[in-house]
Amino acid sequence: MKLPAKEKVVKELRSWLIFAALTAVVFISVRSVQNHLGQQAFAETGLEALSLNEALELAKEQNKQVVANLSAYWCGACRTLDKNVLGNDMVKSVLSEKYIFARIDSESDEARPFMQRYGARGYPTVLVLDADGDKLKHLPYTTSPHKFISFL
Repeated sequence: MKLPAKEKVVKELRSWLIFAALTAVVFISVRSVQNHLGQQAFAETGLEALSLNEALELAKEQNKQVVANLSAYWCGACRTLDKNVLGNDMVKSVLSEKYIFARIDSESDEARPFMQRYGARGYPTVLVLDADGDKLKHLPYTTSPHKFISFL
């Protein structure tokens, strides 16, 4: 039996709507899992997630520079940086001795102004700033703790 044109269009539209809804559910689920994994990876570094303003205040008080990490929990490269580099004991030792660490989350209110001010275009972006917030260095991405320390 041949469907009338209107019923055929309705059936096709219903199929596309179901497909779109399932795609959205999968995307949201995957994003949620990625966010959870990213939050877990950062938590395992043991680093405190200071905002940029908090880090700059401490840097002035302690006469240190700031290592500012623009990061996204859903970002795979950011999780790798957290696990392989920022969670490394040597890196954490250097950071705590000589720097104040700031984590600028992609979802935070400070992410967009940070990106505009420093020209950051992606995640992760790691910068060394002076206590006034002026950029001293843009560190290249690496998964090697030794290279990261040498870049500092």
